[in-house]
Amino acid sequence: MRLTAVVAVALLALADCRLIGALPCASDDDCPFGQACVGAACLAANAVVAEGEGEGEGEGEGEGEGEGEGEGEGEGEGEGEGEGEGEGEGEGEGEGEGEGDVNDEDADGFLNGADTCPGIADPLQLDGDGDGVGDACDPRPSATGDVLILFDGFNGDVLDPSWLQVGPGPVQWWLGSGHLFQSELAEGDDSYLVFPIAAADVAVETRVSVLQFSTAVSRNLYLGLRAFDSGGSMAGYTCSGRDDGAASNVQAFEQPAPVSLGAAPVPRLAIATSYLLTGAISGVTMACGWDGIPATGTSATYASGDGVALGTLRLSAAFDYLAVYALGGPLP
Repeated sequence: MRLTAVVAVALLALADCRLIGALPCASDDDCPFGQACVGAACLAANAVVAEGEGEGEGEGEGEGEGEGEGEGEGEGEGEGEGEGEGEGEGEGEGEGEGEGDVNDEDADGFLNGADTCPGIADPLQLDGDGDGVGDACDPRPSATGDVLILFDGFNGDVLDPSWLQVGPGPVQWWLGSGHLFQSELAEGDDSYLVFPIAAADVAVETRVSVLQFSTAVSRNLYLGLRAFDSGGSMAGYTCSGRDDGAASNVQAFEQPAPVSLGAAPVPRLAIATSYLLTGAISGVTMACGWDGIPATGTSATYASGDGVALGTLRLSAAFDYLAVYALGGPLP
């Protein structure tokens, strides 16, 4: 994950918890372009407002610790030149951390929640069809109706209990340092993590790095579409980056048979190398991509599934993020 923390220095009127000089608002729709409604005030989209308490001497002047930095003039509670504690518009300084989404996964200057492509750097925020999904990541850049329904930069430290771990052997998925890790190397064991998604026609995107290979000749990275648990193994459709010991391919697969629906050669899978893996399915049409190299196929076996999935076979990996888009129509 590429993390950029942006913390704004703000003037606070603690009496009503509003930013001095900012426009009042009830939602983001009340704010000018580039601003968001935070604490009933319009702020720049990457600003974080923090509140704090301070102790002061004299007539409201002093130092205190709180969540944020700020200066202001006003009246506090206290008597004479003694020490007092209270809420008001006194002069003070404090240091701390504000609360809010300060993650910029792709380091393009736009926070994840305001980025048209939160996983792929697009500093110009181009969106030719105007559907809110940027050209850099839009699976249908010339057609409207696509919607980002899930983005996870894996910035937490505990797996979401709704994520389903699937595999015949021990599964070892965990979060840390802004990544989702899978460390199972057991021979012959696929390991999947399923994210519950109701939409059947979706596009999925992730960036992943290979950490270690097992001693087996062949190994895979998976991106599951219309995925579901079938007796401890994965079923549905997968986009796979596969290395057989002699060459690597991006493949569109139907599981659990497995049946290859289409394939294309790619550079050899390598340790400590980052790859962009994409997949989309609409109706019976499936499209996969490995760093932009496509593989396509068709199948009518599965009309729906329990969600989308990330998976590995005979290698350990670190996933940077997961983005899922609901498609508004057929693939081009």
